[in-house]
Amino acid sequence: NVAIDQDEALRPKMVTVEIAGKKHEVPEGITVIKALWYTGQEVIRGAGCLGGYCGACATYYRTKDDPKVRTCLACSTAVEDGMSFTMVPPFPARKAT
Repeated sequence: NVAIDQDEALRPKMVTVEIAGKKHEVPEGITVIKALWYTGQEVIRGAGCLGGYCGACATYYRTKDDPKVRTCLACSTAVEDGMSFTMVPPFPARKAT
């Protein structure tokens, strides 16, 4: 059926990511921060400028082909199939003395 084929062509390809230990299906090519929002994650801290400048969205991640833990900015890094990530925990600011 042509109508079904067109609808299927318009649907984004989905990839599997692991967020804080749970697997989720998200659209291919979206950023890590958008994947968090897409899956309903509450982002209390970590959504700063969304332009790759402030560093508030620092995230730890691994890819399925490389077990090494790396860091990225969630607002400017695209998800990959098999990627695993979690936000960097916040550290309290030091008071000037």
